[in-house]
Amino acid sequence: MPALELMYWNTAQKRWFKKYRGKMYAVSPRRLGCEPTKEVSRQAANEWWQRKQIEVDEALGVAKRHPANLVQHYQGAIENHRLFAKWHRKHGNPKVAERSEEMMEWLKEALASDNPPFPLTTNQEDPRYGGGAEDDELEDDDFVNLADDDTYELVWSDRFQQIRQDERNEKAVPKENTIRSHIDDYLLLKKAQCQAKGKIATYSSAKQWLEVFKNWVDPFAPVTSIDERLWKEYFIYLSNRLAEKEIAPATAKDYIGAARSFIRNRWEEKYIELPRNLTSKQLAISVPIKASIVFTVEEVQAYLQAAKGKTRLYVLLMLNCGMYPQDITFLQHEEVNWEQGRINRKRTKTRDRSKNVPKVDYPLWRETFALLTKYRSNHPELVLLNENGKPLLTEKESKNGKMSCNQNIQFAYRRLQEKMKVEGKAKKGLKAFRKTGSTLMEQSQYGRFAEHYLGEAPHTTASKHYIHKNGAEFDEAIWWLGEQFGIKMTLQ
Repeated sequence: MPALELMYWNTAQKRWFKKYRGKMYAVSPRRLGCEPTKEVSRQAANEWWQRKQIEVDEALGVAKRHPANLVQHYQGAIENHRLFAKWHRKHGNPKVAERSEEMMEWLKEALASDNPPFPLTTNQEDPRYGGGAEDDELEDDDFVNLADDDTYELVWSDRFQQIRQDERNEKAVPKENTIRSHIDDYLLLKKAQCQAKGKIATYSSAKQWLEVFKNWVDPFAPVTSIDERLWKEYFIYLSNRLAEKEIAPATAKDYIGAARSFIRNRWEEKYIELPRNLTSKQLAISVPIKASIVFTVEEVQAYLQAAKGKTRLYVLLMLNCGMYPQDITFLQHEEVNWEQGRINRKRTKTRDRSKNVPKVDYPLWRETFALLTKYRSNHPELVLLNENGKPLLTEKESKNGKMSCNQNIQFAYRRLQEKMKVEGKAKKGLKAFRKTGSTLMEQSQYGRFAEHYLGEAPHTTASKHYIHKNGAEFDEAIWWLGEQFGIKMTLQ
């Protein structure tokens, strides 16, 4: 006699399954404390299911003793709402879907009660006939077909049939071929690339932005389903969230940019065809241009007067060399001319992006060079370290995938603002120092050097070929800039 099996063994997944009262339950041999084979784990699976069945029945209360026609009536209603919700989610109507999902929960709770309402109302039983959507959220063909019950029923019958067919197809899609699985694979590559460059925070942002696309797509959608229609629907989804003010334009642009990078990578790896509308201007998120936030000369002078030690050096480097905190963090000994008091380097963020990014030769103001020399570290590469002998910016990923970041320059600046009691709109970010320097230069007779001061790749033909950058005139522009802040210029 064959051994009794209360559950079904799936050879491919190596786990036990059981469908009970419309829900699927699963347990693995590992969870049962057995070897991953059918024979060894069979008895443990039987015992597990006997306990689980009692637990499920107790949770249902007296529902299991309701008449069969009542239970069937409720299960049919739950299935109607499930299919209705899934169809609307697939076609970009999450609010309509949410109402049916809420009704599903109500029906399940009612069925588990002692005296569930019976029979159900039309709205409760089937969302296709008035209970699932408000008039202003129906599709155009829904309005037309409301006048014709037979046609309307046929339309929704076809839709339900298509959803069921899609679900059958989903089961045939190996997990490793789904969009979600490919996103995980892509993020592993992205993480490795960012770790190699010491930019783990870049990976963390990309992962966060791509999670939105991952959670939006159908969990079982094959990667080959990425096409023009899916990309358009994702754009519509983000546009709706923008309209509802759930996200800001800049955030939406990050979301769509991360998804676009993933799709392009899958095309490069020859998994999919590239959607022809991937870079369409009609499916682009525009971000309003914000006015540049800069300091007044008086504000800069106030910061310089209050700042001491390394904090003062950070402010001076941002003004003298148009640096970001990241540039200061990764400044290397070989980039500093310790004899002449100069820094010759490319911006940290853009140095690998284009061959057109300039290597800017900055003359240092006397105090900038004096403080840089004073706080010069013994590190083999980095000029500046924190009090513990560590880099000024450290990033690491915890076991749960979250990022932790130690930003010494940012912390020092916050302490300086607290010391100065800077509040409200006057509490400007560190980037404002760099922007203030470039703005002053741009509005002066040295305006042609503003782009070079920022370390930006030239944007015009003139700036690429006809305007000399490094040299005596650029030095003169840097001396002039320091004078605006009342800083001593020369080393003598």
